[in-house]
Amino acid sequence: MVKPVPPPAQVSEAERRSLPGPNPFLQPFKPVTRVERVPADARVPDAGEPLRVFTEFPELALESVRWHPDPSRRVANLLVDRGRGITVREGDIVRGALIHRIDPGTVELRVGTAKKLLQMGP
Repeated sequence: MVKPVPPPAQVSEAERRSLPGPNPFLQPFKPVTRVERVPADARVPDAGEPLRVFTEFPELALESVRWHPDPSRRVANLLVDRGRGITVREGDIVRGALIHRIDPGTVELRVGTAKKLLQMGP
């Protein structure tokens, strides 16, 4: 049984230190991008020309999926940097990547407008 946590004013300093902190793998959304390096002798693009931007996804592996018809009940377990496992839901952000959709056996990630599909297996 889970013991209820009293309001913050009634929690002692020792109890406050024993409470779990925020998950370091779930962070506010920050796209991770890098701009392609252009040689010094290359021509300068016109003002209306778009820059070429590459998106880098964090290293994540799909461990398991618990799919449900109701999107709010879909859950996936991911391995972060080939190590620690975390549980995510649609809409969570992990190392700058949005968990866009969880389907049976797959998870769709998005960083900006780029998409990446994680699939079950090695």
